[in-house]
Amino acid sequence: MRAALTIAVKDATEIWRDGRFRFAAGLLFILLIAAIAGGVHNQSEIARQHADAQRAERDVWLDKGDMNPHAAAHYGAFVFKPVQPLSAIDPGLAPFVGVFVFLEAHKQQLPRHRPIEDATPTRRPGQLTPASAALVLLPLLVVALTFSSFAGERDQGTLRPLLAMGISRGSLLAGKAMGAMLPLAAVIVPATIVGAAILFWNAPADPNAPIGARAAALGLVYLVHTLIWIGLGLTVSARSRTQGAALVVLLAIWFANAFIMPSLAMAAAKWIDPSPSAIEFAASIQDEKDSWPSWDARVEGVMQRFLDGEFESTMAPANVEVVALLESEADETALYDRRFAELFERYQRQARSFEKVGAIAPTLAARTLSMALAGTDESHDREFAAAATRYRTAMLTTLNGELASSGRFNTFDYTRGRDLWEKVPPFDYDVPSARWAVSQVAWSAGALAAWLAAIAFAAAWSVSSMRLE
Repeated sequence: MRAALTIAVKDATEIWRDGRFRFAAGLLFILLIAAIAGGVHNQSEIARQHADAQRAERDVWLDKGDMNPHAAAHYGAFVFKPVQPLSAIDPGLAPFVGVFVFLEAHKQQLPRHRPIEDATPTRRPGQLTPASAALVLLPLLVVALTFSSFAGERDQGTLRPLLAMGISRGSLLAGKAMGAMLPLAAVIVPATIVGAAILFWNAPADPNAPIGARAAALGLVYLVHTLIWIGLGLTVSARSRTQGAALVVLLAIWFANAFIMPSLAMAAAKWIDPSPSAIEFAASIQDEKDSWPSWDARVEGVMQRFLDGEFESTMAPANVEVVALLESEADETALYDRRFAELFERYQRQARSFEKVGAIAPTLAARTLSMALAGTDESHDREFAAAATRYRTAMLTTLNGELASSGRFNTFDYTRGRDLWEKVPPFDYDVPSARWAVSQVAWSAGALAAWLAAIAFAAAWSVSSMRLE
């Protein structure tokens, strides 16, 4: 153990004395802090806008005056997706999916307005985020620190003397690993402390947001990902004949993980489980609705059932249209629930296909986990849509139930006011727990853990069998 610490201190000191490393480390530190500060600022601004819009929408709902309950259902209401605090770290899919849903009678809709639509052309290609810095830039620094760990010693002729001094290969591996981690810690630890202070200083819009466990798990994901890259760098360095060969191999692996595999994984997921566009999806639902009986035919059918004694004798014939209305609403709700379930199931299969590529690309597995823990992945978007659907069902049940129980002959002339609107509670969306988030991407969690174990074994085997000259 003492030998490993000696090697670690020696390597870390040499790395720190290298002005190129200090420059790269300083630049990465500045980029991390800038990315965190920018992400927190954007997240806070968007969270404030969504909270203000939701409060304004609630006021509009309560102050719309007297009207027929079903007309109020057509009047509708907007519900806004709460902004996740950790979206400042990893915005994930948040810029590319809708942020609010309009709820109304007879129609169920997908979330609307993607924030990317408001982005300027210069920002649309992408922007630096803390997640991209941790998952893309940090591994590049790891490559620079580890490519010469063993290959450099071999090129300089110092590898054999080190082992001849009685230092075991296991101690040499441990020392080289710690020697790479210590300089990284000099960048990561201060950046993490400053970033956490910035994040928690800007309190989330929802004080009860489950940020603690998610933030800790997110940090663990980034740490494991970094350790995998350290192990990968040491493995390649131990097996390569020269430093140049090690550097080329590691850069190729880094480039593939950072830029090639995400695009290939997404293309493969869409090819395996294609999904309809929003226009095609809406058209398919309308086609099915067009095959239903017309409104007049539905009313006549209800009237015939009334004459056949299917309903209570106290129900007035004037309520036939109300019964037809409620049954139509129930049929449409069932249709939308079924079709949306099919759509989200297809999205989920695409996400699963994307995840499986993490078995051959650790950065993809880490990216998937990062988005899940930040609350900005497909599963969280699907959960919000489901919550909005449940709220819509409860809203329509309250309004149409009041219409059906009015006891009036001419029910559509029946009006109510604020006392009824207040029976529809404000929209309240509880963000799922960190455990739920991880359970949705269990494959990626397993893949990342498997990569860590496999790379540890590969590094140990490579060092134990590496040539000395």
